[in-house]
Amino acid sequence: SSLPFPVLPPAAALQQAYTLLQDLGCDDSAYARKLLDLQVHPRLAHMILKSAEISAQAAETAVKIAAILSEKDFLRSAPSADLSLRLESFHKNHGDHAALFRVRQTADRIRSVMKLKKQDPANDDFHTILHAGQLLAYACPDRIARRRPQFQNQYILANGVVAELNENDPLTQSSFLVVGETSTLNGKTRIHLASPLTEDVLRKEFAHRITERFETNWDAGSKCVRAQSVHAIGSLVLDRKNVADPPEDVLLSAFLEGIRKSGFSALGLSKNELAFRQRVTFLHRQGLEEYPDFSEEGLMSTLEDWLAPYVT
Repeated sequence: SSLPFPVLPPAAALQQAYTLLQDLGCDDSAYARKLLDLQVHPRLAHMILKSAEISAQAAETAVKIAAILSEKDFLRSAPSADLSLRLESFHKNHGDHAALFRVRQTADRIRSVMKLKKQDPANDDFHTILHAGQLLAYACPDRIARRRPQFQNQYILANGVVAELNENDPLTQSSFLVVGETSTLNGKTRIHLASPLTEDVLRKEFAHRITERFETNWDAGSKCVRAQSVHAIGSLVLDRKNVADPPEDVLLSAFLEGIRKSGFSALGLSKNELAFRQRVTFLHRQGLEEYPDFSEEGLMSTLEDWLAPYVT
């Protein structure tokens, strides 16, 4: 925030960057320095360090993923954005050889910095689609995505972005993805590299990212609040369940808002109560300050004061 930018970046973009760095553990300065030492994007550095905690083989796969994402795609003609195709082609030496050479150089440099021994691909059980998605999610927790039910090739990312695959991409069969690379043109975001992720792995390995919130809506017909518990990762909703006993503050806020939407008649006051209200309102308008504003407008704007304490 103290850097002398010629043009200050938008506040929202800065906040998004800070949030990502916190998600990657950079609020710990010692850990942040470890990420810097790897000389790759902090996303990729975090993925490599997290993978090294699993096994040497996982770290090897993470190094290759990091190298692939750091360089030009050497398999642009592939029929799918699936990252596993790149991992397989990396071993078989298929694709643009000049681009592949640079990817290998980057992988060698990362191994050297990390002091990692190159692993035998024959023993690499982390080249499966499942594990590639898990490792990529360490790098891109804000890009965990779920297919939108009404669109076969569109996905909502945890950061709120809607992105799409080519309609004939086999990855469209996956309900959940982790998106590694995108581009945006004319307001449309396209997915160029991604990996499938199962919901089981998502809920197990990234449980700490799942939050619970309550959503409510006012049923004007029955004059009551309907509430749902929503489990989500950012903008990505995992499930919704009806609940009968949401937190009291959530329920109260929705109830008062519902009364305001339905109008004064929703209070169901009796004739005697309405007459009393009119008499007090008359006296208030005559300038007698000891009588409160009991007009419809006055009462509806102060529900929190006179109604809220009695709702429960």
